[in-house]
Amino acid sequence: MTERRLHPRYPARWRVQIFCHCHRSMEQKTYDGVTSDISLGGMSLHSSHNLCTSREMDVVLRIPPLQAGGPIRQLRIRAKATHTVLMGEADVFRTGIQFIGISEADREYLRQNLEQRYGGYKLGDGPVGQVQFI
Repeated sequence: MTERRLHPRYPARWRVQIFCHCHRSMEQKTYDGVTSDISLGGMSLHSSHNLCTSREMDVVLRIPPLQAGGPIRQLRIRAKATHTVLMGEADVFRTGIQFIGISEADREYLRQNLEQRYGGYKLGDGPVGQVQFI
């Protein structure tokens, strides 16, 4: 099978907040999640909530510092869920998220951070190196 992604994925385990409008009540709901991988074009995340696919939402990606004691950087990104799968053994939903609105400055920060943190390592390149969860 040919890889269709435009950007390499990296094995980041970062916290995410998801802000979406419930299609039933039209209220804004907030959910927490954790990335299982990330690229410049999107991410896969684990959450206890089944997110609506093809609906736009805002996500806040919390990028941990590269050095101890540094600040956590929060990127606010407009996104949409492309697919959701229940992972029964883990009792969580795995959701594919496509970035549809990210500032150039935030995109560049994410690119530089992934490069510094993971170097040339991408998912599928072999054993997982140092994975950070914060």
